[in-house]
Amino acid sequence: MKIIKLELKKNIDKKEFIKNVGFVSEAILDFSIKDNKLIVEISDNADENQIEHDLKLYAERFIFSEEDKIFYNYDDSTRIYHDVFNKYTQCIHDFGCGNVVFSGVAEFLYRFFDRRFESIAMKHNAYCKVYPTLLPIAAYKKTGYLKHSPQYAIFCCSTFEDMNKLEKLDKNIDSYNWSSVLKNPTHALSPSACFHTYLEYENMVLDTNSVVTFNQNVFRNEGRFNYSEFGRLMGYHVREIVMIGSADFVSNIRKRILDEVVNLLKQWEMCSKVCVAADPFIIPKMQKFKKIQKSEELKYEVRLNCSNEHEISVASFNLHGTAFTSPFNIKIADTENTVTGCIGFGLERWVIAFISQFGIDINDWPAEIKNAYKREQNDE
Repeated sequence: MKIIKLELKKNIDKKEFIKNVGFVSEAILDFSIKDNKLIVEISDNADENQIEHDLKLYAERFIFSEEDKIFYNYDDSTRIYHDVFNKYTQCIHDFGCGNVVFSGVAEFLYRFFDRRFESIAMKHNAYCKVYPTLLPIAAYKKTGYLKHSPQYAIFCCSTFEDMNKLEKLDKNIDSYNWSSVLKNPTHALSPSACFHTYLEYENMVLDTNSVVTFNQNVFRNEGRFNYSEFGRLMGYHVREIVMIGSADFVSNIRKRILDEVVNLLKQWEMCSKVCVAADPFIIPKMQKFKKIQKSEELKYEVRLNCSNEHEISVASFNLHGTAFTSPFNIKIADTENTVTGCIGFGLERWVIAFISQFGIDINDWPAEIKNAYKREQNDE
């Protein structure tokens, strides 16, 4: 094992940089930061000079420029936070690698938040959809995600339709001889909930500005070193709201729904903030788009506290411009420039953050959520 030590600049965004160190090379075995110095363990057969060069280049792209602009912030210094994954194993089970199971009150909260956010979409005349999980790779490429966020990609492939190979499938998998039994992938697990909408409306001219909503499975390879981070998930569910129309229509819907969500945060007295954010681009040349997103306020995030020191993002409110309408050739009749936007609520994260703040004793819950739980129990 070899060691690389790299002095980090004081103005580096450590939080974002640390998330992405593992993507620099598969040869990185482990890493830590001590006294502003990055200490990286790499395999003996790795090209030490190349990895050190790549780490230095990569670190330059995470120089911290300015604090996120905050639009709403609520904190309660008296709040006592709960150790969700260790204290409440009766309703939250962690499979590891970012996969969790809900039961009991956690399962109720999952459904409550999904219904609540769906009801917000329906106020804006949303069409309800049910989309498949698998996304064709051709559509995936059109979204641009494989260029600017390739780290998330998880591909799916089938076996060869060959009885001789099928009979050896179990044995070859045990010996990791994958290529002999598995075809090249034609589909992927979508890293973003809204992609199927653009595929559905490809080459269409819609009669009017439109809103659609659905509950979608989303999958992201967050990196082998990151799943120990609280709330970091590989597979999760999103209540998605997609807006397609004129720029004014899309931005107005986003603002109105954001205002509704802020009102909910106030009503539920959740320790939270709403701020301008940027997507977690890891490709060095894509880092410039973070500045564009923040300066033009193309992305807002809702972040919920899970402890006095830690918060997680639970919702995002995004404007895309023509990033999707152009490659998918989507238009609105009598609209010169058709754009899209999307709002996504990460349901598992809402549940995790809520239980972190309020626990599982329903008497400690906000009135609306407590009463909804009691009504459901009485109906049964």
